[in-house]
Amino acid sequence: MVKKLSYADVKQFIKDEIKLIRRNFWTDIGLLWLSFLVTMCAAVVNRDGNFSALLEIPRLILIFLFSIGAALINFHQKTKEKKKEQKNIESELDIQYDMAFRYSSLSCFNLHDVLTNNTNTIAYIEDLLFNITEIVRLILEANQIEGNSITADLMTVSSEHLPQRFLEIVAFGPKRPGRINLKLEISDKNPLPGAPTAFVHNELIYVANTVDKKLEGNFQNREYKSFVSIPISNNEVDGDRFAVLNIDSPQENQFQSEDFFASKIYPALKPSIAILKVLHKIGQI
Repeated sequence: MVKKLSYADVKQFIKDEIKLIRRNFWTDIGLLWLSFLVTMCAAVVNRDGNFSALLEIPRLILIFLFSIGAALINFHQKTKEKKKEQKNIESELDIQYDMAFRYSSLSCFNLHDVLTNNTNTIAYIEDLLFNITEIVRLILEANQIEGNSITADLMTVSSEHLPQRFLEIVAFGPKRPGRINLKLEISDKNPLPGAPTAFVHNELIYVANTVDKKLEGNFQNREYKSFVSIPISNNEVDGDRFAVLNIDSPQENQFQSEDFFASKIYPALKPSIAILKVLHKIGQI
């Protein structure tokens, strides 16, 4: 599940930033003090031939104050450059998120045809899944991560009667050669890795490497090497789950980590997931 930002998290972030500022500031002062001291020593020795003039207190105080002023100016300049760089990064991310939500808006617009029975539901879901893959790709690229050949599929519960429940793929977006409509049994006691585990435990599951020895026997001859499984519920509070959204890639560790996906990508998928909930409520899934 997506981690919520707490007061303790904000407090810790502020403390870390203060420590970073202090560390950088005093490092700058130390380096400048050393440089001015070396320079002064060289100048005095060159002039007088000895170090006696360096022992004058007013001279030392003046050098110290000057070094503090120079450090403050240097620190201010570094902070200004860092903020400018951060602003540029955020601006680039904003563009990508704007494009991502354009895909979500397109899916919302086309939902009207489904609600009025003017289009095939499966075809609509396939288009929705394709839009999801484009959203994921855009956000990955915004974070300097290549995201080619990403696909998505939707699995729904084929039977509501325990213990013979299964998760079955009902749509791909896009469907590539070799993809088959899997049917996976749901076991509450020992669920299979990936979608069944996400469904049973009602949590986002990230498999970074399907050929990992720990997963041996589960993902043989699959064209994808990493994937994310997202459980979908009518009501997240009581866990009324009805489907799992899978997003996969032929690249190992495509989505970096579960935290990265949950914080960077998942928020942009919420409108699309909300559409799937609407389709379920009206009996189209």
